[in-house]
Amino acid sequence: MDEWLCEKIGSGGEPARGFVHADAAPRLLAEVSNEDILLDVKSFVGTERRSLARVIVYLVEIEERRIHLELACSRCSTFAREGSA
Repeated sequence: MDEWLCEKIGSGGEPARGFVHADAAPRLLAEVSNEDILLDVKSFVGTERRSLARVIVYLVEIEERRIHLELACSRCSTFAREGSA
C-alpha cells in the first residue's frame, strides 16, 4: 500500500520544502526525496517533543488542581492513562 504525505503548497503553487500540513495537497511518500524525508522526520520529532512537554505541563497542573478527582480518578496517572482520551 502506498503511503500518502501532504505537502504545504507555497504561494506560487510550488511545494514548500520540509513542511507537512493538514491543508495541503496529498502526494505519494515514495515520490519524496531522501533529503526531504530526513527534514520532515526531524521536524516531526521536534513537534512531538514540544507536544509531549505541553502534555506534561498540563498533567502537572491537573494534579496540582486535583482535577482528576472531579473525574473519579483517584490518581493523576490513572487519569493520564484512561481518562484523558
